[in-house]
Amino acid sequence: MGWGSGSEMMSDIIYDMKKKVKDKETRKIIYKILIESFENNDWDTQEECMGSDKAFDEVLKDLHATWE
Repeated sequence: MGWGSGSEMMSDIIYDMKKKVKDKETRKIIYKILIESFENNDWDTQEECMGSDKAFDEVLKDLHATWE
């Protein structure tokens, strides 16, 4: 069983990050920390957030290179 509401929370974070953190590399560092923390708390609906920020997508793909 996963933590689907994590996607709602991450979507809010992504929205604010894109507005307030203009540097893509900084966002990637922050996303990596957040994704790992969310996943450690059983978040398994990450794909719902893909497409919102290229920085997020790149980090998720790096963390899960075997995903399609």
